[in-house]
Amino acid sequence: PAAELTEDQAAGLAADSHTRRTTLNELLFPGPTREFLEARETYGDISVLPTVDYLYGLRYGEEHEV
Repeated sequence: PAAELTEDQAAGLAADSHTRRTTLNELLFPGPTREFLEARETYGDISVLPTVDYLYGLRYGEEHEV
C-alpha cells in the first residue's frame, strides 16, 4: 500500500535536488537518517577528518590539520 505524504514531504519532493534528496532519505531510511543528523549535530561535519584519524582516533599531543 502507498503511504500518504504530508504537505511538507510532497513539497520537499518537488523542490531542488538537495531538498529532494534529504526528503527521500527521511522517507526511505527514517532511523538511519535520524541517527546521522543527531551525530552531525553532536560532532559536526566529520567528513573533513582524514580517514586514518577517523578510523583510529586522534593521538594526544599531536597536531592534526583539518
